[in-house]
Amino acid sequence: MAIKGKRKGGGGRRVASPPRPVMIPPRTPLLRRRSTRILIAVVLLGAAAAITVGVMAARNTSRRLEAARSDVRQFQTRVEAALTADGIGQDTGTGFVILPQLGQTLAQVQNDEEVDPEVEGQIEDWAEGTVKAADTIAGLDVGTSELSAEALRESATMMRQGLMLYSTLARNLGLSMDLSGRQKDRLVAQLQEQFAATSVVFDTGWQKLQALRAELGIPEPVPQQVPGMPGQVPGLPGGQVPGFPGGELPPGFDPNQIPVPEGEAPEGEAPAGEEAEG
Repeated sequence: MAIKGKRKGGGGRRVASPPRPVMIPPRTPLLRRRSTRILIAVVLLGAAAAITVGVMAARNTSRRLEAARSDVRQFQTRVEAALTADGIGQDTGTGFVILPQLGQTLAQVQNDEEVDPEVEGQIEDWAEGTVKAADTIAGLDVGTSELSAEALRESATMMRQGLMLYSTLARNLGLSMDLSGRQKDRLVAQLQEQFAATSVVFDTGWQKLQALRAELGIPEPVPQQVPGMPGQVPGLPGGQVPGFPGGELPPGFDPNQIPVPEGEAPEGEAPAGEEAEG
């Protein structure tokens, strides 16, 4: 008989139900992730932009170099034309000797040797030809390239100064042929010193042009052997003027001003600053 208020208990311990299975989605492969694709796209675009900028910069640099090279080539061609137009310059293949007969003539005057009348008659032409070449070079177009314009301008200035000095030398050489005695000796000695300095002034301008060619990668011209000129100045042993080793400017020399010799002293009187010879 059942007792009221009590239920019949179940038999044994109740077993817990197992956990429900949870769906775990697999991880997306790295290369298929959206963030990875965005990152790769950004990197590729950046690389492409960098390459494009680099190529454009290289092309721009190449164009600038070629423009500068063209300016330098044209400038040198016109300089060479100006130097050879009236025969005042002799091309050695690697440079120019200005008034190649000037050194020899100066040595002949210094040694009281007879000067060829034909050469003597050309001295005034030398003076006028060098002035003409100087003015031509000074007026040459140096172009607009920032890589070469300034250097070409400096080169033209130095070569013009040198040519103007050569003109003064030629005129004074002609004057010395009309002098005699101490006045002639003093003037010829001055001309020898100025001749060395003058060649250095012009050569400095020419070498600046050649240095610019090398800087821009323009091939050097093939040297040519000029007959009778194995790298020397005609009429001067070793191609150098005594007292100026290495071709340096003499101390205190101003290439912008060469003194013009005084006129011939009146007959029977000694030059200024000297006593009359007995």
